[in-house]
Amino acid sequence: MSQSSSFNYIIRSATSDDVGDILRLIKLLAEYEKEPNAVEVTEETLLKDGYGDGERYFKCFVVEAVDSHKIIGFALYFFAYSTWQGKMLYLEDLFVEEAYRGHGIGKSILKKLSQVAKDTDCCRIHWVVLDWNQKAIDFYESIGAGILSDWRLCRLDRRGIENLRQ
Repeated sequence: MSQSSSFNYIIRSATSDDVGDILRLIKLLAEYEKEPNAVEVTEETLLKDGYGDGERYFKCFVVEAVDSHKIIGFALYFFAYSTWQGKMLYLEDLFVEEAYRGHGIGKSILKKLSQVAKDTDCCRIHWVVLDWNQKAIDFYESIGAGILSDWRLCRLDRRGIENLRQ
């Protein structure tokens, strides 16, 4: 259990019972990132992709307030591969509800992820941050993360994938 000056919290592996809260936090993150209508994932998709019988495409930690048992944050990650260095942990999203920021929760989550990376022999942890999110950039730099500016993120959406197939 960790604690800040005002509350106690735990960071634990998410279970299928947490999917509703994870989706709620994903939607809050989308609002924060000025894309409130962009979330297409559903609880059913999260259940199938993270907790189904087939291949599991992601893992997740949740942050739970001890007193209320409310899920106040999450980190969703998966493993990827660097052709130059080998296995890496890719952090897709890290989000803490605004009312709970500034208490070290983000750093605690990253410490937990760094332990996973060490235990699974990953060469690095990789993630992206929006260029306008200066608070996040400052936080990441304060823990020693390098902010790469010489790479550009490329993406094909569903329509692009379909167009490429034609």
